[in-house]
Amino acid sequence: MLDSSPPINRSLEAEPEPSIQLLQWMWADAAVAPGTFFTEIAKVNPLRWSAKMPPEDLKRDLALLPSPCDRRIRLRLVGQTHELEFSCPESASRWIDEAQHEIRSQSQEHSLGLLNLHRIPFLVPMAIAIHLRVNAKTPWLQRNFFAAAAFARRVVESPRAVVKMQTDRSACRHQQSFSSWEAFHSSADQSAVLFVQYASKPVDERAPDAELSAFGDLWTCSDDTRFWSVFTSKSGNGSSVIVFRGGDGGIGDQCDHPGSPLRAFIHGHEAELPPPLPMETLKAIVKRVGSDASKPATITIVGFSMGGLPALACALSFGKCDDLPLHSLSRVILFNPATMFWPLWFKPPLLADDWWSIAPPASSAVISYVIKDDPLSEGLPGSKGFRAPIFPGHTVVLPPKYFGSEAANNHEFKNFL
Repeated sequence: MLDSSPPINRSLEAEPEPSIQLLQWMWADAAVAPGTFFTEIAKVNPLRWSAKMPPEDLKRDLALLPSPCDRRIRLRLVGQTHELEFSCPESASRWIDEAQHEIRSQSQEHSLGLLNLHRIPFLVPMAIAIHLRVNAKTPWLQRNFFAAAAFARRVVESPRAVVKMQTDRSACRHQQSFSSWEAFHSSADQSAVLFVQYASKPVDERAPDAELSAFGDLWTCSDDTRFWSVFTSKSGNGSSVIVFRGGDGGIGDQCDHPGSPLRAFIHGHEAELPPPLPMETLKAIVKRVGSDASKPATITIVGFSMGGLPALACALSFGKCDDLPLHSLSRVILFNPATMFWPLWFKPPLLADDWWSIAPPASSAVISYVIKDDPLSEGLPGSKGFRAPIFPGHTVVLPPKYFGSEAANNHEFKNFL
């Protein structure tokens, strides 16, 4: 059964794992009338759900359904809001078998780096679920294996859904081009790597009032946090750069980085809600220099890897309110943004459902430099390799520096230096 093994890292937990995990199922298309609204109504109707039963009993219940059956079904853990949807009862039964096998075979010695987690198609949602169980900061009941696996499945499916949308190139309103390393190193955008290099250092190793020379100007660090830093131009024109570092591969960043796909579950937050972003900092910068549209743009946003996700979120906020007028956004420069972590909170009003065919206004300022065959930002090599989603704006694909089994090294920041 799903809970047949002792809980991972039990010695560190104050709360025991429930002795049994009860499941329920219902037809996913159940509704009194066609439409999403009526489907949602059916989901909250307790009469639509089966009796509460252990996984083995639920499997036997599904096996009694007429076969073959291609009707979609939905599973949920009793007492939880997380749900899973399957194409047919047989698919749901296979998933339960997989869950039972994984929870018996996994142990707390597993080390799950973010880079390895998202090497699709080799990613196994169960591996993420084990990681979530170990590191979640919520009560044990809220991070049981089934709930963690349901969340992990959503994490995996999110980028796949975006890639499916992006197969319609005729509707695309975003540019993609190929360039050489020589052209990149001779471009003005290359100097933005200096900001990422600074922000990637541990906070206690960053020099107070550090100064950088970039974009033909001298910049001084005016605000430092764990995940981003703010630089202000010393020329006095009010221009600022805010830079978001990537993840360091450690457990701390997997739990807390605003771009981490696991952050919401670990902290017990809604996955559809954006993480904390420096919106007040951005508004303060705009307010300091005024909102006169005749003045030059003032804010440049830079991001690397997982930092590319909150960086884009900040950029998309421009033009949506009076405090962040679009003309105040100068440029958004992203290096290997980890689009394979496409967050569930990239949705309206932040990013419209039809953004692929109707480009967000801020996307005109966005440029992403991705290295080909980087599994987190561009995709896996080969005709069967999974492609990573493409960000809004202009995506520049640079030649790979690593090949074969070492392709994951294309994601490293040192490649841009």
